[in-house]
Amino acid sequence: NESIKIFDKNGNTLSGPTSYNSFFAALTGTPCANANDGDPFVLYDPVANRWLISDFAFPSFPGSSFYQCIGVSQTPDPVAGGWFLYALQVDPANPTFLGDYPKFAMWNAGGSPAQNAYFLTMNLFSSNTTFNGVRVYALNRASMLAGGPANAIGFTLSAADVLLSYSFLAANQRTDSPPAGRNEMVLAINSSALAGDPEILVHARFFHVDFVTPANSVFGLGPTHQPNAEITVNTFVNAAVSPGFNTDIVPQQGTTVKLDTVGDRMKVPVVYQNRAGVESLWATHENLLNYPNGPVAVRWYQFNVTGGVFPATPTQQQDWSNGNDGLYRWNSSIAVDQNGNTVIGYSTSSASAFPGIRYAGRLVTDPPNNLSQGEGTMFNGPASQTGSRWGDYSMTTVDM
Repeated sequence: NESIKIFDKNGNTLSGPTSYNSFFAALTGTPCANANDGDPFVLYDPVANRWLISDFAFPSFPGSSFYQCIGVSQTPDPVAGGWFLYALQVDPANPTFLGDYPKFAMWNAGGSPAQNAYFLTMNLFSSNTTFNGVRVYALNRASMLAGGPANAIGFTLSAADVLLSYSFLAANQRTDSPPAGRNEMVLAINSSALAGDPEILVHARFFHVDFVTPANSVFGLGPTHQPNAEITVNTFVNAAVSPGFNTDIVPQQGTTVKLDTVGDRMKVPVVYQNRAGVESLWATHENLLNYPNGPVAVRWYQFNVTGGVFPATPTQQQDWSNGNDGLYRWNSSIAVDQNGNTVIGYSTSSASAFPGIRYAGRLVTDPPNNLSQGEGTMFNGPASQTGSRWGDYSMTTVDM
């Protein structure tokens, strides 16, 4: 994942492939110019009709120079319209921290001070085995859309601050804007201390931004940025087994090689929706059913956050297993349109099926707590994989 290729909706190539080193070459004096290392992310901003492209860069790991490289399109045309480029140091106070698993979201709530930002979350590591916590950023969206400075406001949560949770996800606005002044919302779940431990909480935090007076910005509660609320959900189990915390558990047809679920975190995106004043967050993660036997199901939620208040429990939740048909479902991603219709894309596999891609959905008028429209197949894989890595994340989105 070290290059960019742009297609039209019919699959025709419009640009690329372009390496990230070429794309970010103008960011001289930083690793973004010549040491891009992947973990890319693409975000469409439907309010501004612009695009954001990002990856991370570093010359060596462990090391002391870690950056997030960001491009914001100057026009709606990502091919010919040009790009504003930014090199953001992961954690200036801790230059040895790599920002892993970076994820972006857009928020356009306005107000005074304007809650108008691109939000970035990442996990911090100083070595392959040393987890240092979580970093969260708010970037000045209005300024970046005009080619101005990012004016980044960031908070670092230590490993002791986050305890068992990481891979925070900020809510991404796709349709109507939040009410003026509404703070951004960030969700996370635990990565259990032991495989098989039951979990019942979604950790919920607000991110209040003030680009005029950055010292007034606040993330979570208190100096250690604890959750503003804990949402109680049905019991779930991370998609991992003993010994250790092994996430390579998805069987495939014709091989003993099992695939990695990356099944101990919320999956991108967390979708924010405002339907005539009723505000919701939609989210997914994996749930290992019948521990340790499986299969893995997709757990999905709708949380009512009307008025900027986190709920005690979800409005809707379900473990989607398509009637317990034996398939493993993981690597999920949820999308919701302006009418409240929902679809989730995910990967599938089993001992009698090659890895593939499927989706399931529901209409806003369907009974709650069920993907009543059933499952469709996007792609049936023709063979098994020879290694455990399948993909850290996927993206399902509404064609705007």
